[in-house]
Amino acid sequence: MKTLCLPLLAAVLWMTDHAASAQNYNNNYYHSSTAAGDAAQGLASVVSAAGSYNLQTSEAAQNYAAARSQEIQNRLQATNTYFEMRRVNTAARAAEQGPRPSAEAYARMAKMGAPDRLSSSQLDRVTGVINWPMLLQDPRFADDVKPLEELFHKRVNNAHVSYDEYQDIKKDCDALLQTLLANINNVDSTDYIHSKVFLQNLAYEAKFPTS
Repeated sequence: MKTLCLPLLAAVLWMTDHAASAQNYNNNYYHSSTAAGDAAQGLASVVSAAGSYNLQTSEAAQNYAAARSQEIQNRLQATNTYFEMRRVNTAARAAEQGPRPSAEAYARMAKMGAPDRLSSSQLDRVTGVINWPMLLQDPRFADDVKPLEELFHKRVNNAHVSYDEYQDIKKDCDALLQTLLANINNVDSTDYIHSKVFLQNLAYEAKFPTS
């Protein structure tokens, strides 16, 4: 508004000065309109235009502020709705799942899912001799059972196996399982399942000390 006032004041002074000269000229020729009247009308137009500009500028600023405020409100409402839906969904899932098991319950479930330890008739813990299932005594598996027999004999001498030795036992058990699987079409299904479970229990047994 301050920027507009200086040009407006200059325009008023210019029109006032020229109005006087025009009035003298018009007095001689008897025009129907006077220079002062024209100047006043021009000034009124300038003032009207300035007022219209200021009014439109003010309205535009108010409209922008209102639109911006509405946009912020919409975003806030959308964010609140999103997190409320997440909270409701989480609560619903928790209700469907029921109470979380205790530490004791987790331990029982882990024990139930673990393999069984070998019996004394399957593994002599004093000598480390493995009593293989009948199927694994077949010559087809001789090369695979020999490394395991050596590792379990070493386990007896040391009372336990190192981490690297345990990894070797697992690796050899997996290799024997693969050989067993490769012969699945040539062996009895019951013997296959029995031998597979035996190998899983054998690998599990290696985790424990001999005494």
